[in-house]
Amino acid sequence: MLRLRGNIYPVNYDTSNIMYRLITIISIIACFIPVIVLIIRKLWKESIYTLIATYWLINGLINITTLFGIPVDPVTDDYITLTANYMDVPMVLFIFYVASEGMRKNIIRITLITFIVFEICITAIKGFNYDSVTIILGASLVIIILFGIVGIVSYLAKIEHTPQENAMVFVYSSFLFFYGSFIIVYVFSYLTHKASDEDTFLLYYLELLIATIPSIYALIKYAGLKTDRLPVRRKVEGF
Repeated sequence: MLRLRGNIYPVNYDTSNIMYRLITIISIIACFIPVIVLIIRKLWKESIYTLIATYWLINGLINITTLFGIPVDPVTDDYITLTANYMDVPMVLFIFYVASEGMRKNIIRITLITFIVFEICITAIKGFNYDSVTIILGASLVIIILFGIVGIVSYLAKIEHTPQENAMVFVYSSFLFFYGSFIIVYVFSYLTHKASDEDTFLLYYLELLIATIPSIYALIKYAGLKTDRLPVRRKVEGF
């Protein structure tokens, strides 16, 4: 659950900030749509869809104070941001793990365990703070983008697909866009601190909004129960 550092809405209410506010509201509400689809379509029986909906739900919840303009103590806001960024990669990798099979599943499991150990080591050395999360985020962006690309390539390499595979290619696209575009926010918000709060704020919530769309579409259009099967391929004489 990637979260903007210092995720406190700008206090000036000129025309541009009204636009920022509108984008913020729409993007945070969009994070709750996957869980609504999950409930309406009764997809909670499939763990992969529950995990996907939960991921976006948490993204919505960690930004709920921004949605309602609830004042938050900066220290509390920092702890929310740090915790969300620590949880992020393990949860996304677990989603990839559940959706994968064969050697890729084993590689993701090893990566997941290794990354958790990496987080523990960095925290032991530098503490639970933004110095640690800056390092962790840098590694997380590379890992999720890499596995997102591998997921899409793996899908394209197959001729026939299950409903879950059709859904997952859109989910991979969601994560690939979210993490790929977050590199810009990461540079300006965590590394250089040179961008204005308003610009970073707008970019983050635009990314969040656009990233949720493929996942929502996947759950509505392709997600189904495991009773769905691939079409039976007919045997052709001579082949």
